This record gives sequence, C-alpha cells and structure tokens, in this order.
Amino acid sequence: VVLDPVADGVQQLGRRQVITDCRVFLHPGERLETGVRDAYTLAEDEAVVLSAIEAFTDASGAEPVHRQPGDLWLVRGPLEYIPHASVRVVKDKAGAERRKRIVLAEGEGVYIRNTQTGEIRAQIGGAVMLEATEELWEKDLPKVVEEKLQQQGESVTQYMEKHSDGKPKRDKTRVVRYAIPHNAVTQVYDYKKRTQRTLFGPDAVMLGPDEQFTVLSLSGSDWDPKQPTVCFPKKTGKIKALYMFLGPATLSDVLEVETCDHARLQLQLSYDWYFDVQHGNSAQADECFSVPDFVGDCCSLIASRIRASVAGVSFDDFHKHSSSLVQAAV
Repeated sequence: VVLDPVADGVQQLGRRQVITDCRVFLHPGERLETGVRDAYTLAEDEAVVLSAIEAFTDASGAEPVHRQPGDLWLVRGPLEYIPHASVRVVKDKAGAERRKRIVLAEGEGVYIRNTQTGEIRAQIGGAVMLEATEELWEKDLPKVVEEKLQQQGESVTQYMEKHSDGKPKRDKTRVVRYAIPHNAVTQVYDYKKRTQRTLFGPDAVMLGPDEQFTVLSLSGSDWDPKQPTVCFPKKTGKIKALYMFLGPATLSDVLEVETCDHARLQLQLSYDWYFDVQHGNSAQADECFSVPDFVGDCCSLIASRIRASVAGVSFDDFHKHSSSLVQAAV
C-alpha cells in the first residue's frame, strides 16, 4: 500500500494505492504504509473485518455494493483477499487481524457484545463466527466470587477457608459456569430483569450477562488441626460461599454462662441442624436466603436461651443436671 501516490505526474496527498504482482519504484514523496505485505489467505473458519475509509463501490462480491465511510463488513474464507485501497482491516483488542470461528462444546459459552446497540448475549454451545459489529465481552465478578470459582472441586474445608493464590486467572469472555454440589442450593439474581432463580445440586449453573451469584456471608470459627476437638467462638463473616448446604450437619459453639450464685462457666455445645426443604421447591429454598446469617442468628438465639435457663439455678444444680437443663432450654 503506497501513501500519497503520484498519478500522471501529480502527487495525490492523503490517498492510498494498492499495487500487486509487479515491480515498482517509489516516486519522490511516496512512502509505504507498512512495507510489503502478503495477501490474506483465509481458511474456511477465518474472516477479516473491513472498514470503509471513503465512499466507493465494492465489486469483490457477487453483486456490487456501495460502501460509505465507516461501514463495517465481514469477508469470510475460504479465499485469498487483497484489501481495496479504500478500506482498512480492523484489528481486535488483542491486535489480531483475522477472526476465527469459535467452537463451543456443550456446557461452554462466550459473552458477545454488539458494538452498535450495546446488547450483550451469551452464546452457549455450537460454533459461532463474530459479525463485523460484534466483539467478545468480558464479565467482571466480585473478588470473593472469583476465589470461589477457582476453588471448585476442592474439599469443603478448603472451599470455605483457603485462598486460591497463584492459580491461572479466569477467561472473562467465557460464560461463568459453576458446579453446585449435592444437597445444596444456589441463588442467581438478574439485575436487568430484576428476577432470581434458584438451582438445586447436583447441577451446573451458567451465568447470563446480567446475572450475579448471591454470596452468603456466614458466621464461623477458626479450626486448629492440632486440636480438632477444640471449638472456638463464632466470628461474623468468617465463611463466604456461593451455595447453601441444606444439611443435615453439626453446628458447634462456645459460650459463657453464669449461675445464680455467680459462678461463671464456659460451655462447648454442638447442635444438629438441617433445612426442611423439598428438592426442587424454589419457594422454600428462597426462604433459606432470606436470612443473611442463619449460623450467627441460630447461635445467638440458642445461647440467650441457655444463659437465661442457667441463670436461675445454682452451680451445684447445674453441675448435676447440666445436660437436661441445656436440652430443655434449647
């Protein structure tokens, strides 16, 4: 491509000329745009995006098309293509000039954004070639969600407590896919439609462009592997999770009580709990997410009942009938 070409002895400033299949010497004042380049040899799954620099009639297709400045269109393979002097090849965000067909397996997808309308859609499965006015869109997620997505497949203890540093980062253009474990439920909220959907495990949820996970922030306690039977007091916001485990499970807590004769004792208690939710009943599952921190509320409520019951008895009575007093209070 020669810039400012000379025609009939007159230099045409600001114009471009494409010269192919010949030997040429540059006239004074002429210069090459990017040196000598090869023609675009496009495979069946490749294409290039072109943009019109000036108005011209495009005769490269089956029928002539009048192009206006700024028009975008796609030239698909298989063919060998040499750009017209009135067009330029549009590069993507990564600097690539060629577009390749994206092949998606079942359960895979990409986010696609229309650069003219701003509409974003999720393409799930199949093969897709982006149009001239389309581009891959990156979906940002909160930091805690990113950590939990990278911890999929690990144990429950690692999922709740471990931080995933040093692992490869997620491809933000790919549809977010999360595997819900057995006997668990996940809630997803669509901020554009203002609707929510609840999914039961074992299943896989794929987020739409405007959907986000409902992140659970539950009370928890530290755990010392050297002292596995020792329980520590609950701390607010200790556990972050993307799903609600329906149980049955065991809940442990440490609380201080005081008898009527002012004897202070520290109790370590364990409770069995479960959510009475029928599998597939979204209305019942939504009630589980209506309480921000069921662990903290449960521990606080039971601890207050036990303290009130112990405060009315002496130390000797509590020592003799501690089990029955605690069970009656609960």
